[in-house]
Amino acid sequence: MLNPASSIRDWLPSFLVEGARTAWRDVAHVTRGFRGEKVMTYELRSARETDAGLSPRAVVTKRLRVLEAVMCTPSAVSVRFETADGSPLHAEAGQFLSVHWPTGVRIDKRAYSLACRADGSSRGRIVVKVVPGGVVSAALAANAGSLAHLDVTGPSGSFVLDASAHAHVFFAGGAGITPIASMLLTHVPDRPKDRFVLVYGSRSLSECILHEEIAALAKAYPDRLQILWSFDDAEGLGAHAKSAHIGPLDAAATRRLVAAIDREVVDDATFYVCGPAPMMAATNAVLEERSVPASRVRTERFASPGGVVGTGVVAAKTVALRMKAGGRTLDVLGSTKQTILEAGLAAGISMPYSCAMGGCAACKVRVTAGETQSEEPNCLDPAEAREGYVLACCTRPKSDVTVEVP
Repeated sequence: MLNPASSIRDWLPSFLVEGARTAWRDVAHVTRGFRGEKVMTYELRSARETDAGLSPRAVVTKRLRVLEAVMCTPSAVSVRFETADGSPLHAEAGQFLSVHWPTGVRIDKRAYSLACRADGSSRGRIVVKVVPGGVVSAALAANAGSLAHLDVTGPSGSFVLDASAHAHVFFAGGAGITPIASMLLTHVPDRPKDRFVLVYGSRSLSECILHEEIAALAKAYPDRLQILWSFDDAEGLGAHAKSAHIGPLDAAATRRLVAAIDREVVDDATFYVCGPAPMMAATNAVLEERSVPASRVRTERFASPGGVVGTGVVAAKTVALRMKAGGRTLDVLGSTKQTILEAGLAAGISMPYSCAMGGCAACKVRVTAGETQSEEPNCLDPAEAREGYVLACCTRPKSDVTVEVP
């Protein structure tokens, strides 16, 4: 028997095609019920009848036109771009873009922070550290000379300046400088009453991402921005040789560097931490020792999730998803080809998400019934997984499922 949606797709208007497709899914689901397979009852068809509110119909991908892509350090590529249609980027300093890179049947997604002043224009920049085995970072570096465009989602993320604070202390390690540089480049010139301190660790001066821009910013605003440098390698430090910390940015080094910051700044500051996991753990431990409240500490960390398998690889099957959100319950029909996030957004459910690639946990939901399959790796820890949490952006239902949306 032919699927009516596919047989009339070429000549019917799109809204009728979608209606036919929905009706066909319903018929298929009812047929499963007659065969004795477990199905859900229907309470609501449209989220307009709930208190959940409306959301975009899907995770929106936009195209960027690459203006320049060059290696800015031996292992980092700087990509300057503008939106293809000239519209404003609508980014807040510290946010990130999720880059979609096609590799055969896969689309690999990676989150890269904006590393530029957020000025409301259509232009921006990301700086990408090439990591061993990194599919997307290596591809960006290898194709730097011929890169014409990028497909992305975002900007997204909540690692942004605490606008209510007037003292800000940043801890950056390696490529963790990129979102922090965006905040510094944006806010240091515009907030004359604020104090900014940057503790920045890098392997060497030659590998120090955005070194010249950040140093120039501190020189232009010496009364607002203080930088404490840390390098693993002392070779070629030049002017930094006498003042920089030499060695890893571990807990002991962090204690010494924090002690060099004005006590008034430390007592009032919001702290921002981004970098390799060991550096972040050491920094957070030192802040905890100093009894800094968790409410005054903001962190940014990303996992390196696997690629997204093309829908042709997954066997299609109609399933029912019971979505509990906003105090109400909505039953919708979906497919094993869809992620939980895609199914929820298509139904108009107000589902939280950010990077849409399994790296930030903004879309975390709890599965209370049914079977799902999640892409690995993702950034959930084992305890969350044991409690039934999954990332909606990279989890597909294998059967009828019940999902609690925070």
